[in-house]
Amino acid sequence: MINRIPNGSIGFYAKVAGIGLLLMAVLAGFSNGMVLNRLLVEAEAVKTAANLIENGVLLRAGFGCFIIVLLLDVIVAWALYTLFKPISLDLSLLAAWLRLLYTAVFGASLFHIAEIIGLLDNPLPPSPEQILFLISSFHNGWLISLLFFALHLLILGYLIIRSSGYVPKLIGFLLVLAAIAYTADSLAYFLLPDYIHYEKTLLLIVTFCGVLGELSLACWLLLKGVKMKPVR
Repeated sequence: MINRIPNGSIGFYAKVAGIGLLLMAVLAGFSNGMVLNRLLVEAEAVKTAANLIENGVLLRAGFGCFIIVLLLDVIVAWALYTLFKPISLDLSLLAAWLRLLYTAVFGASLFHIAEIIGLLDNPLPPSPEQILFLISSFHNGWLISLLFFALHLLILGYLIIRSSGYVPKLIGFLLVLAAIAYTADSLAYFLLPDYIHYEKTLLLIVTFCGVLGELSLACWLLLKGVKMKPVR
């Protein structure tokens, strides 16, 4: 029999998960939008290398934010597991492990960014080819990790949908849509030879679905989750 969460503890775990999700959205948004997207110039190796060399401090700031995101992911995985284990212990545990697996794979891909930072500290500037290879390796690892993250969202969305009002079902459906979007984009990148023609559309869909689903959950947990009633 699953142990029920004490009513007073539900609000604590809801706050932890909600704050963690919001902080991750801000930090990852900065690292991806303000750092990587700003510094990386598609199909221009020389320009990208020059940008990274000239903006080493910004690159380090983005890398540091990604490290904090990884730590927050572990905390959020624990908080969400605790919140949803009354719905299904097995599925909640699986969702937590999938998020941790995503964190591990994404963390491994970050080593390529660390290598770039190391190259920037060398007396001789790195070649554009070196930098682009490391960036490509990081990007590939990130997209693979997102497949595990998508499975996490899918299971979490299912848990919410079957929770009978524990969390609004609409949020569950939004998370399922986000899971489908992440999966479609990652698979399309690896499987479609002409992915570049669909890249902007897919990234727009992923951004919209991901932000809508994950921020909806984060905001609800912070604003309403503190009043969640134990599952009976």
